[in-house]
Amino acid sequence: MIQSLREALGHLVRDIWVSFAQDRMAKGEAIKPSHLLEWEALNEADKEVDRAIGEAAFNEGIYAAINVIQQRADNERIYSGYDTEKGDAYAAPYERAIEDIKAYQKDGMLRPIGGAYAGLKIKR
Repeated sequence: MIQSLREALGHLVRDIWVSFAQDRMAKGEAIKPSHLLEWEALNEADKEVDRAIGEAAFNEGIYAAINVIQQRADNERIYSGYDTEKGDAYAAPYERAIEDIKAYQKDGMLRPIGGAYAGLKIKR
């Protein structure tokens, strides 16, 4: 994954976390002071946790998108009345999108979920 994207995802996770903690605090719940720390105040280990969470969520979104795109391509073939030539033409843009995503993975811009996250327990 591109390092700047991973960093941006870490910032996003932290922003969401701080906003969530502020909302809970506004409702009278006790919040740990560390939950309100902005990105710049975090130590490197905590930043890495936020980066890993952001990267995992991003990759899950990519795989969900691939599934939707593949379903669209399959549907185009079905709705074209099984006319292979017509169905292939309608499905081609979707399949090109899937190939682009796979190329990003191969180039290291996106990491497959089974790799670095194989040990994580992710509910799907």
